[in-house]
Amino acid sequence: MRSNDSAAFKTNLAEVYNLYRAELTVGVLELWWGALKPYNLSDVKSALAKHVANGEIGQFCPKPADVIKTIEDSAKATGTMCTHCGADLARTGFTAMMGGICNPCYKAYLNNEWTSGRAA
Repeated sequence: MRSNDSAAFKTNLAEVYNLYRAELTVGVLELWWGALKPYNLSDVKSALAKHVANGEIGQFCPKPADVIKTIEDSAKATGTMCTHCGADLARTGFTAMMGGICNPCYKAYLNNEWTSGRAA
């Protein structure tokens, strides 16, 4: 997530915590932000929605690890891996201009540092 996603993330997480009647302190919010910062806001929101709708684990207030697991499981299930290096696009960011490649590969491409084929 980017720094400008902070307000939307805080609002979404506060709504989830309200649903569970849990207190969202500044310290807890900082822990959440630190753990989920590498992920896209849309993926985080989607994972939170999946958590609260899950009949098994949705009974309990989510933890960052629950959200991360949902995001990573979704990436594996949909095959959202970088077509160049094989990295998880949910974790490294997605660049649509070049197709299904991660942001680091796209930056390497822009700097003429991109080798052909999949990275080792």
